[in-house]
Amino acid sequence: MESPADQIYIYIYHEVIRLSQFNQKPHIDHLNAAKHILRYLKVTKNYLLKYENISPAIQVYADADWGNDPIDRKSFSGFTFFMASAVIAWSSK
Repeated sequence: MESPADQIYIYIYHEVIRLSQFNQKPHIDHLNAAKHILRYLKVTKNYLLKYENISPAIQVYADADWGNDPIDRKSFSGFTFFMASAVIAWSSK
């Protein structure tokens, strides 16, 4: 089972990818969102991932959103691999 910290970092990764779509013509809202992420990372920089050997199996989660974004209608998909309650690999496109 994934921990709340694992879930948060996956969401941050997704939000950074979303913000990168606006690198060419950023708006003040995008700058504020980037600052919010950076402030969160600064506050949590000393947090540690705790590896527990509670599940010997690798867990895989995948999700996709096929063009439901009302802004640009781009599709997103991604996956995350967990081992010992920690993320060992992920991708988001």
